[in-house]
Amino acid sequence: MNKNEKRTKNSYLFVNKTDSCLLGINIRNPIINVKHQELNRTGENLYESVCPVCKAGILLIKQNRSSLRFSRHDSCILCGQRVYYTDLEYLEEPSEEKYPHN
Repeated sequence: MNKNEKRTKNSYLFVNKTDSCLLGINIRNPIINVKHQELNRTGENLYESVCPVCKAGILLIKQNRSSLRFSRHDSCILCGQRVYYTDLEYLEEPSEEKYPHN
């Protein structure tokens, strides 16, 4: 961590001081519908996407512990924008494209 970053409550997220003005700014905005397949990923992880609103935060798709189904509701860990995934069915079925090493 360099002097231009500060640590947030999430141990894996570092926020640049220039982005700190975004913290929670969209938390009261209406929920937006998004397609998970069309979101930009943070890297190779299928379950971490870039927030389509602030472009600096991350959407971490949640999974129910008992049913193992993905939650359609999510929110950006930086700006707080709430989203509703309209296309999570594709994650529920394994495919060669998502899991090429299977």
